[in-house]
Amino acid sequence: MSKLVSAIITTHNRFALFKKALDSVKNQTYKNIEIIVVTGNDNEALKLYMQKHPDIIYITSQNSHPNVLRNLGTERASGKFIAFLDDDDTWMNNKIALQMECFQLNNIALCYTGK
Repeated sequence: MSKLVSAIITTHNRFALFKKALDSVKNQTYKNIEIIVVTGNDNEALKLYMQKHPDIIYITSQNSHPNVLRNLGTERASGKFIAFLDDDDTWMNNKIALQMECFQLNNIALCYTGK
């Protein structure tokens, strides 16, 4: 069985960009992914959208600093691995699969991409 990856998406007032970021997580070839969305602004569009996705963990915060949001997501994460994605980023569909392969083939504790 593949190990659970917690994908933490931080967002703040960029709903259109957020949806693209979320789609890039949902379209991963690696499927054992828990999605956590953390926002520093609980706007109505995002709130309504998230109500339609009960399978996604949704966290709101009064503090919108990206590092605070990432930490809140990490606290709720259940995965053995954690991957961060900001709302203005998207992943190639094999990103997590390639990184999980990297973990499996090498004795490493951290894997990141530069762009």
